[in-house]
Amino acid sequence: MEAFNSGNIYLFGLGDPDNAVTSYRKAISLKPGIFEAYNNIGIALIQQNRIDEAISYLNQGIKIRPGYIAAYITLGKAYMAQSKANEAVKVLQEALRISPDNKEAKAMLEGVLGRG
Repeated sequence: MEAFNSGNIYLFGLGDPDNAVTSYRKAISLKPGIFEAYNNIGIALIQQNRIDEAISYLNQGIKIRPGYIAAYITLGKAYMAQSKANEAVKVLQEALRISPDNKEAKAMLEGVLGRG
């Protein structure tokens, strides 16, 4: 858990995605079921414009915890960063299927569909 917490400090506290990625990778290697780390490494990799790698980690996290809405939203952002609107729509619709009242997923979906 220490590596995960360090990743959070680097990513969210210090704005250092490079060290965050290193910490999250360590956290995942020590405890592969820590689904939040897959989302957070996805965020850091998107910040580094390493979108394909982010998508891979996000999909792994979703497999571990299929109901973790944050991972769907981050995955939607990754697809939007690649201008893959169809994939983003599918992911955001799935997020809303799981959590129909999620405001962030609704707003993102409306934005992708041009209604925002």
